Amino acid sequence: MIDAGYNYDRLEEKMSRLNLKPKDVKHILITHQDTDHMGAVERDSDRLFKHATLYIGEIENRYLAGEIRRKVFRGLYKLPKVNTDNEKVLLKDGEIFYIYDIKIKCILVPGHTGYTWDLDFAFKYVDKVCKPLSKKFYNPLAPYDGYDESDDTEENARKYKI
Repeated sequence: MIDAGYNYDRLEEKMSRLNLKPKDVKHILITHQDTDHMGAVERDSDRLFKHATLYIGEIENRYLAGEIRRKVFRGLYKLPKVNTDNEKVLLKDGEIFYIYDIKIKCILVPGHTGYTWDLDFAFKYVDKVCKPLSKKFYNPLAPYDGYDESDDTEENARKYKI
């Protein structure tokens, strides 16, 4: 699995739509420490994935362990240390490893990344500077908003094959 997601009351229900059970997840690739990516493995959560091994980059683990703290919102807030009891495997940039028969190559990618089939959209602003507090680069046609669950139905979830 990629990232553990939030620790909120509907996570297990949403996984069940795809016939998945949290207890069956044995390996989780962690992209970064934000709560929406790590919340469900934090020590003070329901720990739905308590038996999963976490794979995380060595650099990102420094944030996770609280050695250094990521500043957000123009440096006005620092993300707290994330406490987890899960076993961790620390990864190096360029490292190749396997989970079962899946070959994975680690590529250090600072900041948030995502997935889309629309490469024109993904690279549309590659030559622009990110201005998160500006609406100049906001695209109302973007296919995903993490806070909008209006189309989050079992029917829509089952459209995609795993």
